[in-house]
Amino acid sequence: MNEQLPITPAIANFLRSEMALAKSPLQLILGSLAVTSALPAAFTVFMLVQGRRFNPEWLIVWILFWVIGGVFVYIVLSDASREGRDLAGGVFTRWTGPVKGTIQVVVDSRHLQTTVAPPLYSIKSATGIVDYLPISGVLLAVRDESGQLVWSLLPDS
Repeated sequence: MNEQLPITPAIANFLRSEMALAKSPLQLILGSLAVTSALPAAFTVFMLVQGRRFNPEWLIVWILFWVIGGVFVYIVLSDASREGRDLAGGVFTRWTGPVKGTIQVVVDSRHLQTTVAPPLYSIKSATGIVDYLPISGVLLAVRDESGQLVWSLLPDS
C-alpha cells in the first residue's frame, strides 16, 4: 500500500544539501576535470621522466579519464535534478507491504536507489515499511513489520 506523506524538515534539509552540488555546475565540472586529469598527468610525467617520447596513444588514457569524469558529472546533475523535483513535489512515499532485497531494496517492483545497503535481514516476514522519494527513488528509511526502525538515511528519523 502506497501512502503519500508531506516531506519532513529533515528530508528537505537532506535534499537541499544534495542539490547544493548542482548549484554550481562549473565548479563541479572543473573539479571533476582536475581530479580525472591527475592520474593521466602523473602517468605522462612518469613516462617522460623514463625518457620515453610522447606517444599519441597516451591521449586515449586522458580521454578515457575525462569520459569517466563526464559520466560522474552527468550522474550528479541528473540525480540533483530528480531530487529537486522531489523537493518541489513536497511528498515522500511510504510503502507498507512486501519488501525484498538485501543489497538493493525492491518495493512494488521498483528498485530503490541507495548507496548503503540497509540490513534487511532483521525483517523476518519480508513485510515492512519503506519510506522513499517518489521521483528519484532515494531510499529514506526501512522499518520491520512491527514499525521498528531497521535503517535510515537520515540520522534523526
